[in-house]
Amino acid sequence: MKNNNRCPLGINEKVFRVLDQKVAINFAIVAELDCNEPEEAWRQAMDSAQLRHPNLSVEIIGSHYSNLALNL
Repeated sequence: MKNNNRCPLGINEKVFRVLDQKVAINFAIVAELDCNEPEEAWRQAMDSAQLRHPNLSVEIIGSHYSNLALNL
């Protein structure tokens, strides 16, 4: 679910991007759920969460420092 709205990185995003390239501190959260909900129900829930919290959909695009942008 991407809006394809691009905006240039702000100074804070640029700093974190450079830091991430030098010392990656990425993390993920994993949960194991015991339920029988169909995959489509989970997809709808994730889509709803991304609409309510747009930062869940943001990605940094570009490969050269001067061309980096946030894809909102």
